[in-house]
Amino acid sequence: MASILEIGGEHISSVLDGDAESLRSLFATRLAVWGKPYAHEEFVTVGLFDDVEQNIESHVAFSLIESAADIALNQQNGSALVCAITLLQSLVAATHTTEVPVALKSSYPKLVASAKALGSIEATNQLASLAGHYRHAL
Repeated sequence: MASILEIGGEHISSVLDGDAESLRSLFATRLAVWGKPYAHEEFVTVGLFDDVEQNIESHVAFSLIESAADIALNQQNGSALVCAITLLQSLVAATHTTEVPVALKSSYPKLVASAKALGSIEATNQLASLAGHYRHAL
């Protein structure tokens, strides 16, 4: 079985360079092919965006948070929203800071409303976890 991290691999280097369009393409490709936030591969569980989180520089991750929030805001169903928030969480973790990006602060209430409107308890829980990362400053 091929790893989910091979899906959309052609976009990774551009994402790691901070290209927002490549981030959108990577998300769309992985969503279309896999569509779940995790995969159980052999003896390990792999997150859909673990490769990004583990390889991106902190300042680049910070710069892509606005794009990731926008990706999440444009999802029309609960499972896609969960995957988009997983991407957002991966970038937030990779920033290694609790400084709240201005764009995330303004989009967070919309994300919460979207999760509730779609009836996604998992997305709502992910967003609560994200708020916890920022010490509930969102």
